[in-house]
Amino acid sequence: MVCQDRATAKWAAGPFDCGTRGWTAQRTCPLVAGPNNLPVIIDARTAAKNPALAVLSALAHARSPECDAILEAIGRALQALHETDPETAGYFFEFLEINLGNTPAGEKWRRDMSFVSYFPGRGTVRETAYLEGKTEARRKARPKTVPR
Repeated sequence: MVCQDRATAKWAAGPFDCGTRGWTAQRTCPLVAGPNNLPVIIDARTAAKNPALAVLSALAHARSPECDAILEAIGRALQALHETDPETAGYFFEFLEINLGNTPAGEKWRRDMSFVSYFPGRGTVRETAYLEGKTEARRKARPKTVPR
């Protein structure tokens, strides 16, 4: 789980007990990534070395004052990654766009990365599933012809 504020991250880490009448059958302690345990990554070289950590950092610190610098660093790192591994770069671009949502950080990300388009025509998982669904729907909608 990724949390953007310390209080929620502390709560989400649990533990959460499940059981009955004073008997604990299960205790869950979720792994929580938040501003208290993820670094602020504002250097593009650092982001390029570990893009997954940089993306999680961007999500966890989306409400922090450093957010603009974090998004700029991850944007530059992903643009460089796109030259060698476009599929991974595309995944991280979309992951950030979806998970930053309609927040100020999400709006900044979409504005700054508006020239990058991985959908449609790029073969992303989402696009492939969408196109397969359309093809299947067309196939089912066609009237069956009986050979003469």
